[in-house]
Amino acid sequence: MANIYKPQDLIDGKYTTKENFNDSVKKSLELLKNLYSKKLIISGSLFGAAARGDYKRGSDIDIFIVTVNDKYDKVIKIINKFSMEIRGKMNIPLDLHVHKFESLKKGNTYYDPSFISHLVTDCPESVKVGKPLEKVIVTNWSAKEAVSARMRIAKLDLSRLQAGLEYHKNNFDGYFLGGIQKLFSRTQHTTRNMLFIKGDLEKYKSKDRSKKALLNLYLKKFKIKKIHKIEKEIIDAEDKYYEILEKTILRIKKGRNDVKEYKKFLLSLDYLIPLAIQFFDLNLDLLKKL
Repeated sequence: MANIYKPQDLIDGKYTTKENFNDSVKKSLELLKNLYSKKLIISGSLFGAAARGDYKRGSDIDIFIVTVNDKYDKVIKIINKFSMEIRGKMNIPLDLHVHKFESLKKGNTYYDPSFISHLVTDCPESVKVGKPLEKVIVTNWSAKEAVSARMRIAKLDLSRLQAGLEYHKNNFDGYFLGGIQKLFSRTQHTTRNMLFIKGDLEKYKSKDRSKKALLNLYLKKFKIKKIHKIEKEIIDAEDKYYEILEKTILRIKKGRNDVKEYKKFLLSLDYLIPLAIQFFDLNLDLLKKL
């Protein structure tokens, strides 16, 4: 999940570079190996950009961990300290998924089906430690139930953000920026999950997995132009964000601490919130028919 920067972070130089991202990935993998060698975890894996190696400005580091049952609190303490160090020194957020083995065995935790597929089949063995994840992850939720739950939570989060939008937006606080960040990622996750349920995402693995390619496949399979139009607008806005981000960083590197364009663009993204809520409603209705 990409990081949306506060304007002041850019002025202060607190943004990700390819070098410090790669260094943080290396340290994260070393952490997993250390936890496993000390018998604190059963399995662990990097995923997302850290596993694929397709860094872009704002990439975070995603980590999935399954702890030994009675070591959960100790592991949480260790990785929270590590997360604070990485965030403090390099402003790279860690997206941590930490579970007790006994909790996973009960099967009560739901996952995006495409997320499980990504963990098990897409992530190379070089970013994994311990027991194979396919032997650890158990869920009693069907794919449709899990995807429905994810979409409902995403819609609720956006509705809450919309209710207090003016305050959060004008302060450029983490609630507003984090909400936009989740909006970008969760709509794309929904597209992958819906294709997975349709049975086409697995067939598509060897082809172009870009956001727009998957969206075009979605339109081909479901033929709902309204959903396609909304997500295309969200994808275009995300691409525009990265374009303006790079222009702003380049300007600051040249000694001009001008973030007016960047601020203006961030403030303009509020129109995406009702669009995304509509996007989830339309997909929830579609999911019932599958």
